Amino acid sequence: MALLFLNLFPKIFVRNASSSSINSFTLRTHNCGELRLEHVGHRVKIYGWLETKRMDKQSSVCVEGTVLDRGKDRNNKIPTGQIEIDAEKIEVFNSIPNALPVYNSSTELTRLTHRYLDLRSEKMQLALRFRAQIISKMRRFLEDECAFVDIQTPTLSHFTPGGANEFPVPANDSGEFFSLPQSPQIYKQLLMCGGIDKYYQVAICYRDEPTKPNRQPEFTQLDLELSFSTQEKIICLIEQILINSWPKELEQYKPTVPFPRMDYSEARGKRKRLAAITARISQDRYLPLWPFPRMDYSEAV
Repeated sequence: MALLFLNLFPKIFVRNASSSSINSFTLRTHNCGELRLEHVGHRVKIYGWLETKRMDKQSSVCVEGTVLDRGKDRNNKIPTGQIEIDAEKIEVFNSIPNALPVYNSSTELTRLTHRYLDLRSEKMQLALRFRAQIISKMRRFLEDECAFVDIQTPTLSHFTPGGANEFPVPANDSGEFFSLPQSPQIYKQLLMCGGIDKYYQVAICYRDEPTKPNRQPEFTQLDLELSFSTQEKIICLIEQILINSWPKELEQYKPTVPFPRMDYSEARGKRKRLAAITARISQDRYLPLWPFPRMDYSEAV
């Protein structure tokens, strides 16, 4: 039995001395993924949703039992393959009698309709934790190595004309409204005036534009500003942020510094050529050649 563990019951205010460090404030003692041979003989209590099962998949359960050595049945290909739990008590909180709509051959529309359930999938779990890992590394580098300060700027702002359209937010006063920020640009410049010479935040920005693969009305960006610097130093800073936050899983693709550079005219020329190639490929793919290819009946058979 394998379980996908999330913090189902985080509201506990007494530290659990017998639990692992990451579960000190939850009802569970351990996550299944952290159990190893050194835990053999320990009594554990784990909470989560059934992922691989003999019971109903995705049911919410609590399993209480003792960690055992699997002996000759060990699976050394996975970190937890050397142990198993001798379940002495299984409590089912919510049973899922039918398959959830987001499994098997679910379409993208079905997954998006039931997005809250789709988040249980291994793919989405890995993606969200992967994103959180990268952001955490960025924060550690900026704060510990470069003395940046994380400051949350307002999300209700004044209207700033120019660029993309903004999302208006009506206020209580008739005829008055706020705007959701396209970026924290004005606020971070004011912070420089206020003596915060190194600022950053993981900012949510809003732009009222038609949705495209590379354009979303709401997106998240790493936003930063610093005083007393130069263009070259800021470029080097961005390079170091990426290098220091690069995931171990993609180590073979890690770039080297300095990154390749090109000026504006070169970049614009490459973009035009790429757009032309993309358009030609698109036409070749979807538009058949004229006249259509022909063959007689005997050749076709």
